[in-house]
Amino acid sequence: MASNRKSERLLAEASSFERDARRHLAVAQEEWKDAGRSWLSVAAPSYRYFISGALMLAGGAIWDAVSYHTDWWRSPGLWAMVIGGLVAAFGIASVQNAVDRQAGAKGRARAHEAKAEEATRLSLQLRSQSSDAASAELRKAALPAASAAIVANIGRNTRDLTKNSDDAELWAIITSHKDETKLMELASAHEWDSKTLKRVRALNESWRTTMRGELRD
Repeated sequence: MASNRKSERLLAEASSFERDARRHLAVAQEEWKDAGRSWLSVAAPSYRYFISGALMLAGGAIWDAVSYHTDWWRSPGLWAMVIGGLVAAFGIASVQNAVDRQAGAKGRARAHEAKAEEATRLSLQLRSQSSDAASAELRKAALPAASAAIVANIGRNTRDLTKNSDDAELWAIITSHKDETKLMELASAHEWDSKTLKRVRALNESWRTTMRGELRD
């Protein structure tokens, strides 16, 4: 049924937001761990590139100084210096990036926690809407069954509607729109005045409106 599919869709969306919330919380925890570390421990892995590049640069300079070559571009030491300089520059950039990232860890952690809180709020809201949709689906299934049961019970009742006011009024509320002639016969038999007829017709219209609304949702 439509409302059942709606409730399942809302529930799936709620589960998706819950997964997002767990993911943001996990990232926030990692960011808080980074925020608690010293900048030296954060940058230490990147220092290896800088140290390696610096050693290669120094070794290349020594090699270039003690080696003989006819053309500068043929010097292995020179190329070792170039490569060492590039590695050292990469190490410095990596150190700076690690320090900058550690400095902003607290802000990123708070941002992820805020996103997790918002995702949790949306999840709870969608679960509530899903519950409402499921309840509407149950009502939608119950109203036609209730109507059919009432009419069937009245039909099985051996008492004549013209002689039983309660059954007659119940019939009028549920199905009087289908048989105006019978309604007027019952009104005459039970001496319903215009106010009673107006009330019965209003209740019948309300019932039909409710049925149409529930079946349309």
